[in-house]
Amino acid sequence: MTPPVTTKSSASIVDLLCDKNSSAEEQFFLKAAIALSSARRETVFEDLVGSLAELVEADIAMIAVAVPAKPQSMQVLAMLADGQWIRNREYELTGSPCETVVGKTYRCYPRGVQQLFPTEELKAHNVSGYAGLPLTGADGQSLGCMAVLTHAPLRSPERAEALLRLFSDRVVVEIERARTEAALKASEELYGAVFNAALDGIAMLTPDGMIVDVNRALVQLSGYRREELIGRSIYEFTPNFEHAKALRAKAFHERVVIDGKACSEGVTASKDGAPLSLEYRAVRVQFRGSTHILQIVRDISDRKRAEEERAALEEQLRHAQRMEIIGQLTGGIAHDFNNILTGLLGYVELAKDHAEHFGDDKLNRYFDRAHRSGTRAKDLIQQMLMFSRGRRGSPRPVDLAQITRETMSLLESTLPASVAIAIKAPPSLPATVHDPLQFEQVLVNLCINSRDAMNGVGQLTIELSERNCTDCFCCASCRQPVDGAFVELAITDTGPGIPPDVQRRMFEPFFSTKESNKGTGMGLAIVHGIVHEYGGHLVVKSEAGRGTTIRVLLPCDPDALTTPSPNPRAVHGPASQLQLSGRVLCVDDNREVGEFMRELLEGWGLTITSFDDSLAAADHFRTHLDAYDVAILDQTMPQLTGTELATQLLQARAQLPIVLYTGYSDQINEDSVRALGIRALVKKPLDIPHFRRLVESLLPGRDDTKE
Repeated sequence: MTPPVTTKSSASIVDLLCDKNSSAEEQFFLKAAIALSSARRETVFEDLVGSLAELVEADIAMIAVAVPAKPQSMQVLAMLADGQWIRNREYELTGSPCETVVGKTYRCYPRGVQQLFPTEELKAHNVSGYAGLPLTGADGQSLGCMAVLTHAPLRSPERAEALLRLFSDRVVVEIERARTEAALKASEELYGAVFNAALDGIAMLTPDGMIVDVNRALVQLSGYRREELIGRSIYEFTPNFEHAKALRAKAFHERVVIDGKACSEGVTASKDGAPLSLEYRAVRVQFRGSTHILQIVRDISDRKRAEEERAALEEQLRHAQRMEIIGQLTGGIAHDFNNILTGLLGYVELAKDHAEHFGDDKLNRYFDRAHRSGTRAKDLIQQMLMFSRGRRGSPRPVDLAQITRETMSLLESTLPASVAIAIKAPPSLPATVHDPLQFEQVLVNLCINSRDAMNGVGQLTIELSERNCTDCFCCASCRQPVDGAFVELAITDTGPGIPPDVQRRMFEPFFSTKESNKGTGMGLAIVHGIVHEYGGHLVVKSEAGRGTTIRVLLPCDPDALTTPSPNPRAVHGPASQLQLSGRVLCVDDNREVGEFMRELLEGWGLTITSFDDSLAAADHFRTHLDAYDVAILDQTMPQLTGTELATQLLQARAQLPIVLYTGYSDQINEDSVRALGIRALVKKPLDIPHFRRLVESLLPGRDDTKE
C-alpha cells in the first residue's frame, strides 16, 4: 500500500496539533486537513469515510454514486457502519433521505429520520440523525452523495456540514479520476480486441513512420514476425528499397498528419517476395498522449485480379462486337465483290476461249494470268469471310510448297525491302489435309509477327520439310508431346528472341507485347486454333539475341503420301464444245452480271429471257408456265429474294428445275435450298465448267442426277 503523503504543509499541520495554545476548533480542522492529505489513492474512499465518521462522531458514514443503468439506485463506494465496512452495495434512492440530496442540495435531519423516511435500511441501523451533501462533477453532472448518520440526534450539524463540504472536493476528484481510468482501460481493452480481431492489417505509426504496434492480420499478411516490425521504419519494407515508393509513402503519411486522414493504393511485396496489391487507409489519432497514425492495410490482390479479368472480358466483348460488325461489312462487300468477279472472271474465260480458237498463245497466257489473279481475289474474299464469321475451312489434300510460294510472292510486296526472304522447299513433299486459305492465314500471321519482331530489318527464312517425330518435341501451345509423321513449316527470323515468360503465354487470345494500337493479340491465337483444328502442333525455339524459329507441324495425309500433281487450270473446254439446246429464265438485279449470264448461256446455244426485276419475272412466269426449261435466279435481290421468287415459281410449276446462285449469304446453304425444291446452289464467281455441266444436267432429256 502507498504510505500516507507527507509534505511540508502536512508537517506544519502536525506541529499545530502539538501546539497546546491552539483552540479545539483549530485542532479539529487541522485533523480534517491531515485526513484529506494522508488519504491513500488505492483506499481513498475508505480513508475519507473513516476520517469523516471519526471527526463527526457519526455511527455511519458513506460515499455513494448513482448507478447509470438504474436511475433510482445508488452504489456504495465505501460505507463504515458501527465499525463494519460495507462495500459494493446498492440501495434504493426512492424514499430515502438521500433522495432529497442527490442532484439537489445539502440536507440535515438532526433527529427523527426514521419517522420522516420509514425505510427498512434506516430501521435496521436505528438511524436518528442524518446529514448529506450532493456530489457534483466539474461539468455540473450529479455524481451521487456523501452522508453521515447517527443513532442518537446529530450533535453538531454545523461541523458535519463543514466536514462534508471540505471532503467533497477530494471525493469528486477521486470519483472522476476513477471513472476516467476505467473508461481508458475499457477503451484500451476495446482497442486491443478490435486491433487483434480485425481481418485487415493494422499498424500504429509515429508521424515519421516508426512502427509502434501491429496486429496479427498484418503479421500474417506481411510474412514478418511482430518483433521484426516493431521499432523499425515502415519505409524499410518498401520492395527493393525503391526510393520513389518510399517518398510516396512519406508524402502519404504527411498528408494524414495535416488533413487528419488519407487513403491510397499501392503495390508492395511480402517477406518472401510475393507481390501484394494493397489499399491503405490512415487517420491521425492520439495514442498514449501523443499524435500517431493508425493505418489500415487491406489486401486487394484478388480484387485487382478480378478487375483485370473483367477488363479482359470487356475487351473480348468489344472485340467480338467489332468482329460482328466486320463480319456484316465483309458479307456486304463479298456480295458486291463477287458480282464484280463473276462478270470479270466470266468474260476472261470467254475471251480465253476465243484466244484458244484463234491460236494466240501469248494472249491465252495473258488471260491465264488474269484469271489466276481473279481467282486469288475470290479466295481472298472467302478468307475474309472465314476470319470474320469464324467459318470452318474446306480441308483437302494440298501441296504446301506450292501454296507457300504463291503466298510469299504476294506477301513480299507488304514486307519492307530491308527484310531478306529465303524460301527453302524440297522438290516433293507428302500431302497434308488442310484448307489452303487457312494455311495461308497461318503463314501470313507468322511472317507478320517475325517482321514486327525484327522491326522491319533482318532475315526471314521459310523452310518446308518432312519430319518424323517420336516425342522429341512438346507443343508450345497445347503442351502435348508431338509424335508422328508431319510436314513441317519453319519460320525463322533474326529478331531479339522471345523471353520465356512470353513464350508461355504467346498463344493466348488477346495476349500481346505490342503497344495497344499496334496489335490485337489474336494473330498467334488464330494460328493455334487453325493448326490444332487439323491435328497439328506448334514448336517454338528462341534464344535471346539469336532470333526465333516457329515450327508448324501438320500431319501427313495417310491416303496421299506423295504430293498431288499440279492440276493445270482448265478454264473451260475448247470453244468447239457441243452446243446446248433449251430455254432459260435468268433473273439478276445486277445488270452487268445479267449481261454476262446472257452472253455465257447464249454462247452455249441456249435461248435466254432475262429480268433484273424479280416481281416482273414472277408476273411474266405465271403467264408463260411452259416457256422455260430451267430458271437461274440470283439470291440477293430487292422486293423478292431468290428463294422467295423460287417458291412462287414452284407454286406455279412444281417440277421447274431452278438453280440459285449467290455471292454471299448467311441464311442459305445447300440443304436449305434443296428443302425448298431448288435443284442446286452455286456460289459466285462461277466455276464455269461445273456450272455448264449443272445446267446441261437439268435440260430436258438429261439425267437430273448427273453433276
